[in-house]
Amino acid sequence: WLAAGSKIIVTTRNKEVLLQHGLQEEEIYFPEGLN
Repeated sequence: WLAAGSKIIVTTRNKEVLLQHGLQEEEIYFPEGLN
């Protein structure tokens, strides 16, 4: 399904979920909020 270099986008309001599953803080992108 996924080839080498593929990117997976996951959205959550709770970054702890991502950290608990092995992601590092520097791997997480924090977009600007909308007005």
